[in-house]
Amino acid sequence: MLGSHSVHHLHLPTLSAADVESEITGVQTTVNRSDVLGAAYPKITLFRDPFGEPHQGGAPARPAMIW
Repeated sequence: MLGSHSVHHLHLPTLSAADVESEITGVQTTVNRSDVLGAAYPKITLFRDPFGEPHQGGAPARPAMIW
């Protein structure tokens, strides 16, 4: 399994949906182009939000994530 934490570690709630998508897919693009991993590169299946956002808890619209 391979996980991601975004490309630039930005506060995702401040970004547009397109920018969030770019932050997430950008890591897979980098992995796909990696000379180290070659053609057998893994698919990223896990993601942890930078700073825990928007899953910090404390607000009904932002429930805490349970890992």
